[in-house]
Amino acid sequence: MKTFSCILFLFGCILLKGQEAERTNIDQTLDAWHKAAAEANFDAYFGLMTDDAVFIGTDATENWQLPEFKAYAKPHFDKGRAWSFTAVERHIYLDASGEVAWFDELLDTQMKLCRGSGVRKRLMVLGRLPTMYSPLPYPMIMLRN
Repeated sequence: MKTFSCILFLFGCILLKGQEAERTNIDQTLDAWHKAAAEANFDAYFGLMTDDAVFIGTDATENWQLPEFKAYAKPHFDKGRAWSFTAVERHIYLDASGEVAWFDELLDTQMKLCRGSGVRKRLMVLGRLPTMYSPLPYPMIMLRN
């Protein structure tokens, strides 16, 4: 019985260490993603998103499939200025299998504080973001007034 308990304890420690490493990976990926936008690095920014990514933007009307989001964003990146979001607070959660992660973050932006959240399913290429939400659920016109 002691052997079984020791094995179970060791397995639990390994699992927790693996989940912490995954959280660190996601944290670093999100930081790199926000940095790429702030530096207007189109290839780095979109290189961190999968082909089936969906971006829900800061405007309540924005729900972008990746090709449309790229087309919208390209002129901004080409001008050398996209957007600058810096995480003030971030929470990363993993399901029991470690295959699905979701996060929420409080972001310091040019529009003051915004919320971001997203979901990531583990892929063969780790660190890419299939779904990213960065909602501020008010039409942009309200922010401008």
